[in-house]
Amino acid sequence: MTLLKTFIAFFIFWGVIFVSALVDLQHLFARQVLRNKLRFIIISLVFGIVVIGLLAAFASAKASQQLPQQPVAFPHTIHAGKLGIACTFCHRTVQTEPVASIPSVEQCMFCHRVVGKEKPEIAKLVKAADAGTPLNWLRINRVPDTVHFNHASHIRVNISCAICHGPVEKMVKIKPVRNLKMGDCVECHRSNSAPTGCSTCHY
Repeated sequence: MTLLKTFIAFFIFWGVIFVSALVDLQHLFARQVLRNKLRFIIISLVFGIVVIGLLAAFASAKASQQLPQQPVAFPHTIHAGKLGIACTFCHRTVQTEPVASIPSVEQCMFCHRVVGKEKPEIAKLVKAADAGTPLNWLRINRVPDTVHFNHASHIRVNISCAICHGPVEKMVKIKPVRNLKMGDCVECHRSNSAPTGCSTCHY
């Protein structure tokens, strides 16, 4: 929003100067003065557009690197790494349904009724379980809304979760490792001799 306001203010400011230059055409004493003034305005506008574009690109890149704060800091390094728990133990519908389910509080409490209750993050889990409220986990990986991605069909042909999600067992905080855009998916399908027709993902 701040960047947008800066962008608008910039063009209003230079727009006024540009209009004033046109209005004052008859009152200028020399053609050279007008030429210099217009040149200065044009160079400033071009420079401003370049700077604003760079700022917008920087802000976009910075925003894409910021990961949402999850309600509980779930350590995949311990569960999937140290303990070697399979992805399907927590994400139970991944083998049978399009969407990989997120474990419920009750499922987490199967173990944490007796394990690690003294730890601050697990205390948050226990508190949610005692209150009967779900945890509002926030999505990290997302495909475009026009795409229907079916987890089960990929698992059935032995596509590893790590292909799209990376080595989560080594991630203290889960982060995207692929852009999951069309080109990325098509290239993956081609390399695995999978169908690439439009109806494969867009239906």
